[in-house]
Amino acid sequence: MPALKFLASAALGTALLVGAGPVALGQSGDTLSVDVSVDEASAALAAAASDVVDLRGRLAVLQLERSEYGRRLAQRDARRERAALDLRAARTTAQRLAVQAYMGAGSAPSAETIAYADLDPLEYTFRATLMQDSTDARYRAATYYQELRDQASDAVATTVDHLDDLDEAVALTQLALGEAEDAQRTAGVILAEAQDAERAARQAAEVAPVGGGTLPADGEFVPLGEWPGGPSYAQWSALRQCESSGNYRAVSPSGLYRGAYQFDLGTWATVGGSGDPINASPAEQDHRAQVLWSQRGAGPWPICGRYLL
Repeated sequence: MPALKFLASAALGTALLVGAGPVALGQSGDTLSVDVSVDEASAALAAAASDVVDLRGRLAVLQLERSEYGRRLAQRDARRERAALDLRAARTTAQRLAVQAYMGAGSAPSAETIAYADLDPLEYTFRATLMQDSTDARYRAATYYQELRDQASDAVATTVDHLDDLDEAVALTQLALGEAEDAQRTAGVILAEAQDAERAARQAAEVAPVGGGTLPADGEFVPLGEWPGGPSYAQWSALRQCESSGNYRAVSPSGLYRGAYQFDLGTWATVGGSGDPINASPAEQDHRAQVLWSQRGAGPWPICGRYLL
């Protein structure tokens, strides 16, 4: 049936297009280079998974219908075979009755034969009736067989045509399902790559300078105001005056915040410092403050950080 072929072809076309659209990928060695966000990759994976579920459902329906029509074809073949056996039985019965009626008599006698021969008319009538009954039985069986054969032939032809269409639809749907499953696997790889890329970008952002510059080599201190893309010397000076009145050995009343830029010991360690900030040179404190800005912007100084904006 054309509808089956159309649906199966449409399913194949849909499966072949899975992953198209916003998902752009290129092969590079054993990995995929992706240009999609995690959200886009997740949506593509969900769409691919939905296509796989849909195609599996279609395939199950087609295979069930294929089994049903195969069963019908077998039933029609069985009915035709039974009709043939009935016809054969009728013919055998007719032949047996004919032999019984005319055993040794040759053919049915004519009226002249009855009139001039020593033949009992009742016996002749009996034999003629047997012959007619056997002929009628054989005729009825033959008619029944012919009608059933014609009906079965038409039905079988229709069923066979439909089975051919079902076989083609099943094959196309299986192909589409394979493509959809491949697309689902690819979408899963793309999602994993997008998640890795997002994670790598986040990690890079945590250590990359906010202004776009690069970290200096270990042991090098960048002079205040010279961090690439960073605040100016005047801005840092204003922040330092706000935080500690410019005193590089300042300690907050609680003792928690220390030095010109009021580092706590944990934050000081995250930007490469060691020991107590107040024991570090002004150049190092200036440098560590710029490193902290490059990682987190003005956020570490919630009040005085306004001078860095």
